[in-house]
Amino acid sequence: MSSDTDLIERYSQGDDDALRLLIARYTRSLYSFAYRLTSNVDDAGDVVQDAFVKAWKHIDSFDRDRSFKTWLFSITRNTALDLIRKRRGDIPFSFIQDDEGHVVFDTPDESPLSDELFSTSEKLQSVENALKELSFDQRTILALHHGEGLTFEEIGETLEKPMNTVKSLYRRAVLRLREVLSDTDAPKE
Repeated sequence: MSSDTDLIERYSQGDDDALRLLIARYTRSLYSFAYRLTSNVDDAGDVVQDAFVKAWKHIDSFDRDRSFKTWLFSITRNTALDLIRKRRGDIPFSFIQDDEGHVVFDTPDESPLSDELFSTSEKLQSVENALKELSFDQRTILALHHGEGLTFEEIGETLEKPMNTVKSLYRRAVLRLREVLSDTDAPKE
């Protein structure tokens, strides 16, 4: 399997198949990441498409000493943030995945829910609501670390932030999530 740098070099020499291989290599993970940031199927698709167009337009200026993967995630993050800013709405977020890490889309079921399913659904909703309490950078770090498996160093490169800042944002995000979730689990008077 060719490295990203090899594929970029091949593309710059006129091999269009190399670009198709790069796109195929990253489409699924970028889409999953974009979906976590937008919580919308159509928006995630638009973000990924726009990110690939931006990457394609600027591929000649890509620093081949950097990681192509983190460069793409950075472009995708910025594209999602631009979309969200343009809409000036709430920034939804979701962690719903199947066992293999693929995004799972819920469809309404008209049949009654069992107590266990209701409890699980209620917990997922609590987590989604708690995630909305975090900053965009904190949500991004959680999505990149837990959803995409990037290291803190790779996340730092993606966000163009020092690794210690990334770790600090991650710790604060986890603490804030715990705080918000413990508040929602507290008995109501």
